[in-house]
Amino acid sequence: MADEAEDYVNYCGFWHVDKNKQLMEVTISPDLDVIKDHITGELNSKKKIKDDKKKKSDEDKKRADKEVSLETSKSESPVEQLANLLWRFQTSMEAYQTLNLVGTSLVPIMRSFHIESSMYSVAKKNYKLIDENEGFFIFGVTEDHLEDFSDGIKKLRQLDRAIDVFPDAILLSLVATFDSVVADAIRILLRATPDRFSSSDRAISLKELLSMNSFEEVIHHTIEEEVNNQMRGSHEDQISYIEQNLNVDIKKNYDEWSQFIEIFERRNLATHGNSIVNSYYLQNCNRNGLVLEDVQIGDKLNIDRKYLTESAQRLLEFGVLLIFVLWRKNFPKTDQNPYHHLNLLTYEMIRQGEYYVSSRILEFALFKQKPNVEDRQVKMMTVNLANALKMDKKNDRSKEIIDKVDWSATSDDFKMCIYSLKENVEEFVKLMPVAVKSGALTKADIREWPVFEWVRDKDIVSEKFTEIFNEPIILPVAEREVELPKMLKDNIESDDTTVH
Repeated sequence: MADEAEDYVNYCGFWHVDKNKQLMEVTISPDLDVIKDHITGELNSKKKIKDDKKKKSDEDKKRADKEVSLETSKSESPVEQLANLLWRFQTSMEAYQTLNLVGTSLVPIMRSFHIESSMYSVAKKNYKLIDENEGFFIFGVTEDHLEDFSDGIKKLRQLDRAIDVFPDAILLSLVATFDSVVADAIRILLRATPDRFSSSDRAISLKELLSMNSFEEVIHHTIEEEVNNQMRGSHEDQISYIEQNLNVDIKKNYDEWSQFIEIFERRNLATHGNSIVNSYYLQNCNRNGLVLEDVQIGDKLNIDRKYLTESAQRLLEFGVLLIFVLWRKNFPKTDQNPYHHLNLLTYEMIRQGEYYVSSRILEFALFKQKPNVEDRQVKMMTVNLANALKMDKKNDRSKEIIDKVDWSATSDDFKMCIYSLKENVEEFVKLMPVAVKSGALTKADIREWPVFEWVRDKDIVSEKFTEIFNEPIILPVAEREVELPKMLKDNIESDDTTVH
């Protein structure tokens, strides 16, 4: 009411005045109850109009969102939607990793700074030092200064509370992002194959049916109801639904299933129980194969930087693999294949230092199922896997991966990669001019590909690079240009392009 008009009441009348202070309505009565009834009626009437407008606005927005969703599903193919989902998920989880690192480091620093600048220095300057013992200082604060000092203590408690709640907030956000990806993946697959509902007995009320403009909206409504219904269940139930209804098998091939489920159980504790262990947490973890012998009911679980990092990695890994297996199983014959995007994604993760997760994703794609993709793509992924393992200090496994493949008949770019992984500098330098002349490698490839980290800083490699390109392999900072591989810039698949 206040934003539309002003109402004034006295013992004998009610004046309704608009924003321009123009008299709109006058009600005069010696009976105050009559005035109150009039006011109540006016307010209720205007409130109803306002509520009706809001309801219509909400309905219009909901319909507009539905239309946008329908248009998106028409303009993008299911494969394009899955590709976008894959990259969007990786970007989101990368952001949370950064937030985890910065937040868990910055808040304690802010606390220390506050104690030093706003409390200790003030106390040292204004109050009497009574005692000092092993880094603890006791000051005498007079009553007239107590309120000022109390403000510092209040701020300190706020920072302590921030330190307590920040990890929980990150965990809740990680799980919410993962849940969004699962919901989107189910939605994409159901939209692509609406015939899955041909035998469905799901009921739609006549009121809902009459509010829809087309049969397409009916399908959209049914899919949204199905997605929402599944997302209300446990994560164990969600994956079971996906496996049974979307023709994939991931759980039995995923060797960290119990740790994966524990993330959601701990999230539940953080949301509802202040991270205090209860019987449901222990039962659900135990049912999924995670036996926690040292954890008892009533214990408080710690959510620290290490746990958040591992949880983010595990959720990223499982989410990426889920999208990959859904894509691979349901859309095997498309212009864009899931192996191509998975290779690009893990290449970027290796560039960012995510060696552990990228190696696990590649191991799953290459060895937990038979790759149905051309040999060149398999070799590209194999090189990236071997490099990620070597970067993660798993040298024996990296060598084992390399030695499984016959590289003798491969192109020069592959051979250069293998020479680098084996740190065979002499052969690498010998082949470099040949590979460059044939077009197998460019100067940007030699500078940027993570697989060449093992030889790039060698003097003999630097000298050969300068001899070929007439410029140093390591450019001064002011002259550097970050040049991504062509496939990352264009997002175009090509059988003639290799990313390692």
